[in-house]
Amino acid sequence: RRLRVPLLIRPPGGLDAPAAVADAVAAWDLLPTFAELARTASPRRIDGRSFAPLLQGKPRRRIPEALYWRGPDSAPWEVVRFGRWKAILPHREAPWILHDLEADPMEGSDVASGHPDVLEEARRHLQTAREPLPLPTPKTLPLPSGG
Repeated sequence: RRLRVPLLIRPPGGLDAPAAVADAVAAWDLLPTFAELARTASPRRIDGRSFAPLLQGKPRRRIPEALYWRGPDSAPWEVVRFGRWKAILPHREAPWILHDLEADPMEGSDVASGHPDVLEEARRHLQTAREPLPLPTPKTLPLPSGG
């Protein structure tokens, strides 16, 4: 359940110098990023946020408060990453696992017992992440005139 996969990307026009960015991004951030780089609108009701400013050496405008992942129904683990923390709920009846990614980037130690306040924050993020996005309202198109 490690979520430390590097992303290599070369923006249009390249970079002045190679750069490493520690900000967390996810696959769902690609669409709004590519839309911004293409100077076109991104769909409104999506989870992703553009990281185009990072490719231009600028800070990200809206940093996600938390990132959320969920396993398949056959193995319903859930992960919430926020700030320096990564909280894992292996399944709903299991105790939380908590990693301090700054102190332990390889996620070797579970520090959940020493941080009940962080686990409470993880629960709040998890509850928010479980709320479905609103479905877009379907548009009624006029029927073609019969003639």
